[in-house]
Amino acid sequence: MRRIEIIDYIRGGAMILVIIQHCHFLSTEILAFHMPLFFVLSGYIFKYKEDCGINYKKMNLYEYVRKRFYRIMVPYFCFEFISFILAFIIHHLFALLKLGDVYMNLDLKAAIFDSITCIPSSSYMGIIPHLWFFPCIFVADIFLILIKKYLNVNILYPIVGSLLLSYSTQFLSFRLPFNIDTAFMGLFFLFMGYHFNCLITKAVQMKGGILSILSIPLFLYLVTKNGEAFLMFTNSYGNYLYAIPAAILGIYIFIALVAVLNKYSLLPIKFLSFFSKNSLLLFPLHLMFMSLYSKLFEFSRINYLVQEGYFRSGVMFLLVILSVLVAVPFINKYLPILTGNYIPCKHSINHEK
Repeated sequence: MRRIEIIDYIRGGAMILVIIQHCHFLSTEILAFHMPLFFVLSGYIFKYKEDCGINYKKMNLYEYVRKRFYRIMVPYFCFEFISFILAFIIHHLFALLKLGDVYMNLDLKAAIFDSITCIPSSSYMGIIPHLWFFPCIFVADIFLILIKKYLNVNILYPIVGSLLLSYSTQFLSFRLPFNIDTAFMGLFFLFMGYHFNCLITKAVQMKGGILSILSIPLFLYLVTKNGEAFLMFTNSYGNYLYAIPAAILGIYIFIALVAVLNKYSLLPIKFLSFFSKNSLLLFPLHLMFMSLYSKLFEFSRINYLVQEGYFRSGVMFLLVILSVLVAVPFINKYLPILTGNYIPCKHSINHEK
């Protein structure tokens, strides 16, 4: 099996983990590593593309940034716009039906400003906090390309430097625009995936699977010892001495387990591939469905039948999965701009997320 195929299954599994966590299953444990995993995989793909012949030093920087903007930031702005329109409609519809206030803050000026700067505020409670990944991976990608293109430094410097920059942002009393503060942490994991791709290579071996099982108690200990959730969207990670090792170990364990299950043909390959290929679209889409169903639960009798707990989480998970399975093919066919696949450029750059 080619390296990129197993990465496809891992990324699909990671996307499912995101939905599971948002449905409040094993929330703290999944939070400890599931978003860093995406950056590690992205860094691994950077290295894979380079091994296949891409020379980042000779890359047209303007063309690369342009394509990545259409690939990542255009869907971000589109979903922010759609989110505001839907929130506006639902808010006034519920008010008309006398079901109560749904969205308290729908300030248009604040929505535009917050969306452009990618900074959430009390003036606009939009989807921005949940779409942090879009500007974050965009900025982190650009940082990595700039370093690869213009700097010839020892492997240790960018890894340690990005982590120190991330730690320094913990002393700021404000958020940086375009998720630059969170992008430093994302860049750290990008470099981990790029430089230590052996982490993934070793993990897919059988002995990696055995080691991953033995590492689970240590992972749980680090997560417990940290005492705080690993929240990239708020740039909050707890104690770095526990949070970073827990994230790296969690990534290793998950990759190894996926590889072992794949070896024994225990993975739903088509299902994982679907979630991998549509991961960029699924990030905002599943959140919008969750928000819709939460409001329906809250303002209907269903809320009395489906109480908080694992049963409610399970119902939400099934509803979201069924909804995205129906919506994604439709969007791919008729609204490609939301998928990041609409790029008005004659010249292609052979790099995907």
